[in-house]
Amino acid sequence: MGAAIMAFVIEEDQSTPPSRFVVEEDVAPAAPKKEFKWTDVLQPIAAPLEVGAQMLTGLGAQPMAGLAGLLGGGTADERTERIRGIQNAMTYEPKTDLGKGLSSVISYPFGKGMEMTKAAGGAIGEKLGGEDGRLVGESIGEVAIPVAGTLMGGASALRGAKTQAATTQKAIVDKSFQDAARIDAAKLAVDKYGLSLDPVISNPTRMNALRATAAGQDHLLALLRRENEPKVAAILKADLGIPKTVSLNSVEPFEAVRQAAGGAKRQIQTMTGFADDGSTAQTISALQPEALIGGKAAQKKVGRMIDEANTLVSGEVNGARLVAEIENLRKTARDIYKGTDIKPTQRAVADASMGIANALEKMIENNLQTLGMNDLLAQFRDGRVKMAKSYTLQEATNLNTGLVDPLIIAKMTSKDNALSGAFSDVGKIAGNFPEALGIKPGAPGGFKELAATHMTRTGAGGMTGYVVGGMFGQPLLGAGIGAGFGELAGSMYAKRLASNPKVQQAVSVPKDYRGMLTGDLP
Repeated sequence: MGAAIMAFVIEEDQSTPPSRFVVEEDVAPAAPKKEFKWTDVLQPIAAPLEVGAQMLTGLGAQPMAGLAGLLGGGTADERTERIRGIQNAMTYEPKTDLGKGLSSVISYPFGKGMEMTKAAGGAIGEKLGGEDGRLVGESIGEVAIPVAGTLMGGASALRGAKTQAATTQKAIVDKSFQDAARIDAAKLAVDKYGLSLDPVISNPTRMNALRATAAGQDHLLALLRRENEPKVAAILKADLGIPKTVSLNSVEPFEAVRQAAGGAKRQIQTMTGFADDGSTAQTISALQPEALIGGKAAQKKVGRMIDEANTLVSGEVNGARLVAEIENLRKTARDIYKGTDIKPTQRAVADASMGIANALEKMIENNLQTLGMNDLLAQFRDGRVKMAKSYTLQEATNLNTGLVDPLIIAKMTSKDNALSGAFSDVGKIAGNFPEALGIKPGAPGGFKELAATHMTRTGAGGMTGYVVGGMFGQPLLGAGIGAGFGELAGSMYAKRLASNPKVQQAVSVPKDYRGMLTGDLP
């Protein structure tokens, strides 16, 4: 029976004689099941933090313990024991098994070196000052290696920084010119209009990357969009003279602007005898695209538009016809530009429509100037700009919500030079920083985004709490408290980063070195 052991067990029974035997087998006991502990999962992360805490607290404990031992009374052995006790009390010792092992590996060469410098310092101190001198010398010797290493590292870093500054000054200046559009857009957004940007995008530095991580990237972007949405509408309304209390949830505000700006246009519509001096046809003909491979359809379609426009301006044209053609061409271009999937032929038609409209407007201006009607010319130019802006703002506005989509403004300003002032500025800002000004839901969507936000905000706090709690024998409690504090602090910091103008000016506007071609870096 293999490993079975025959055991004869006499069972006592009052009713039957003890004549039965029972055979029992020796069964090996089951291995104990290992209990799962969260501390085992956190050890790889906590161990380096524990070792760092040990080294920092140990370095600070050395001189303080030596001073306490020197000032206290007693024999040399008593004072040495007192120094050792103070050092141990002030130095954090790793609590996790991995932290203890890592500490042993890292501290071994340092320990050997410190023993040598301690002995040397003690010998020199004893020669100079007897027993008290030995204690002082040993304390100084123990911190010699860490302090020397720190000083050498700092000096090396300082030399490296100076060398780097000297060798990369030109590269930094060149990069400012390269990033000029982004830098100028950030200045407009934050300094001129009080908008808020994501600093890790507008001013990509390592520190700003840490700021965005602490705030929670997705949560920060949601706050930025909510902060900017009403501001953008207010900026554009002010540019058109629309009162701030008027909501953009109907066409009435836009029509009111066009009615007020259309006085000069209505007067021009009553005039006749507008003629081309040759410059209008020349400008229109230059809009013909090249016959590139795959672009023959666009060339053919734009060619027909050019022929029709040149036929129109070949003789005298009345003002009503010119105004109607300009408005129709601009509407065609706007309808195409606001699309999300523009085909090459459509884009060519939109560009040509806008170009012909601009040429016809210039023809009106030339005729007014020739006739000496300078006041009407100034009114026409101002009204033309306001009307173009009103149409653009209407196209970019959701009349259900009254919210303005700055990305549509950005599309328009990239093609229509009539959009100046705040419209041009908002277009530049939205073109460079669409993530902060785009119209999206007010909060990050989906579990993935929410989980990423909360993990980044609670992770650092949880790890810190784990280490601090471990000092008092409660690592998991410390981790929980630290994680909660990290989430609260991260949420408050995100709000401050998104809404505080001074913070935005400090972190979101990149340094501009374009004016610094010589000299030291600031």
